[in-house]
Amino acid sequence: MRQAPERVAGLALISTSAASDTPEQEASRRQQIDLTHAGKFNELVEAAFPVLVDPDHRDDVRLAGFWSQMAHEIGPDAFCTQLEAVINRLDSRSLLPTIDCPTAVIHGAGDQLIPPDHAHETAAGIPHAILTIIDGGGHMVAQEQPAAVGTAVDLLLRQITTRP
Repeated sequence: MRQAPERVAGLALISTSAASDTPEQEASRRQQIDLTHAGKFNELVEAAFPVLVDPDHRDDVRLAGFWSQMAHEIGPDAFCTQLEAVINRLDSRSLLPTIDCPTAVIHGAGDQLIPPDHAHETAAGIPHAILTIIDGGGHMVAQEQPAAVGTAVDLLLRQITTRP
């Protein structure tokens, strides 16, 4: 989007924030990197799950298995690389008004990692963005509430395909 906005027909922003990390978030991510380097990746993956889902899904064995499999397929090195990228990401809030393609901002109401107020802020900053806050979804909203996310993405795709 930053490099070639003319090539982007539509944008779905799911469980994200345009703001850079707070000092507390950065410290938490650095602690996760340290734990991973100390050989505690498996323990970290297990401990992270309850924060990634809506509180009503903390005991969902299927979701926990999905998270664990995904994390282990990605592996500790890629996990740390992703954390570093998030730590070093620029605050993008000033760029939001420049987004002129159809945009869906989709967020779980129970997201404990990135609170829903970030989605409200992002959607408010993008002209014509459509905000969808999904009950029963946390940071893993696409896995927790796939039908609701699918409906929001379908609406976005219809906007893109009917755009003059």
